[in-house]
Amino acid sequence: MLGYLLHRRASPGARPGQLVDPAPEHRIGSLTVYRTDFGGDSPAVERREDSVEDALEPPAQADHRLTWMHFEGDVSAADLTRLGELYTLHPLALEDVLNTGQRPKLDGYRKTLFASMPCRI
Repeated sequence: MLGYLLHRRASPGARPGQLVDPAPEHRIGSLTVYRTDFGGDSPAVERREDSVEDALEPPAQADHRLTWMHFEGDVSAADLTRLGELYTLHPLALEDVLNTGQRPKLDGYRKTLFASMPCRI
């Protein structure tokens, strides 16, 4: 029940932004990705996927401008690495996806805004 409060930490001395998969006893559950694509004049397109790979398919809208992804459950370090490469996300932002025991925050990077809002119901 309180497994989400435990941080997935890299070993001492590891570089910042290093992604670490959770130990089996700290896994939250199977992954569901909710993706919403927003365009200029088009209505938002919402999708529910069971893997990061499915969620990474290009948006259907020609005027796509913004993608919102919500992860529910466990996402692997390999999937996050792929996501970071595709969207050129900062390694520290990806690390925040795995380390869920923190306050909500908004980080600004060169070309992206990254909102981290861990929540448990």
